Amino acid sequence: MIARKPAKLFIKIGINDISKNIPDEIIVENILTMVRKVKMNLPHLQVFVQSILPTNDAAKEEYPDAVNKNDHVVNVNSQLMQHAKSFGYTYVDLYSVFTDKEGKLDARYAVDGLHLNDSGYQRWIEMLKNEKFL
Repeated sequence: MIARKPAKLFIKIGINDISKNIPDEIIVENILTMVRKVKMNLPHLQVFVQSILPTNDAAKEEYPDAVNKNDHVVNVNSQLMQHAKSFGYTYVDLYSVFTDKEGKLDARYAVDGLHLNDSGYQRWIEMLKNEKFL
C-alpha cells in the first residue's frame, strides 16, 4: 500500500479483536500504530479511521463470541475519536448510522447480526459521499 502512494486510506477494523476478548486498549493501540506507520511513510495521506459497528442478537448463531460486546465497541470507538486530531486522521462515525434504538446493529442493514447486507453497504457509501470523504 505504501509503495502505491494512495491519496486516501480507509481503515475499518476491530470487531474480530473484540470477539477474541483482546483488551480495548490494545485494539486502539494497534490501530494507532497502523496510522502512525502509514503517516510516517506517507505524511500527506488522508487517513480515515471508521468506527467499529455493533452487533445484534442474530449473530448468536454463527458468531456467538461477537454478541453482547457492544460496550467494548463503544469504548474503542470513543478512544479512536479522541485520538483523531493528535494522530492526524479523520474519524468516521459509522456506529451512529447503523445503530438501532437499543444500541445494536440495525437489522435492516445486517445479514447475520454482524455483516452488512446490500442495503447496509449502500448506506455506508451514501454516508461517505454525503460527508465528502469519497
